[in-house]
Amino acid sequence: MRNKFIIFVLFNAILFALSCSGNDPGNNKSDQLEKQINAKAENSALTKEDVSNTQKTENTEKNTGKKTYENDLLSVEYPASFTVKPSLEYNEIEGGHSSVFFVSPDKLVEFYAFASSGNNEAPDIELTENEKLVSEKKGKKNAGTSKTWTIEAKDGSYMRSYMSITYYDGFITMDIVGIKYKNIDAYNKYKADYIAFKESFLKYNL
Repeated sequence: MRNKFIIFVLFNAILFALSCSGNDPGNNKSDQLEKQINAKAENSALTKEDVSNTQKTENTEKNTGKKTYENDLLSVEYPASFTVKPSLEYNEIEGGHSSVFFVSPDKLVEFYAFASSGNNEAPDIELTENEKLVSEKKGKKNAGTSKTWTIEAKDGSYMRSYMSITYYDGFITMDIVGIKYKNIDAYNKYKADYIAFKESFLKYNL
């Protein structure tokens, strides 16, 4: 009798243990909740990774910030957001240009680069009847002469400033860099970019 009672107790204990393992609705809810938490964690990790990749791309674009314009006559770095507008054609090179404008996206400023090879005229920046010359200064620089000058629209809508260097090494060549700006605030906004633009200018000898 005692043995039967022990077997009965053990049998019921086993049944109770089985009923508590996996088949209990409470345990199912717990498992579902755990799965949901894990799924949310995975989604959260993916989101963070996507955000991180996006930030890396944006930072790369911000850090790069510059492009290089180059042809057979000149090379210059300019802000990547600027629009390039080739101007004077150079007949001795197919599709070549001796001058280029670089326009800011807000149209507040316009950078200019010119490199001559025998022809030292830049008619695309000549003084017009709607403008006046407000300053001009000449001097010597390295093996040539330098000139800086500023032009202002008669209606006060913009100003243009340029620096040229003329070389006399066998034949005469001229390089010009400049900036057109709506007002002094516009100039100051892009001043650092313009200085970098000027410093990056390279003229190639053909």
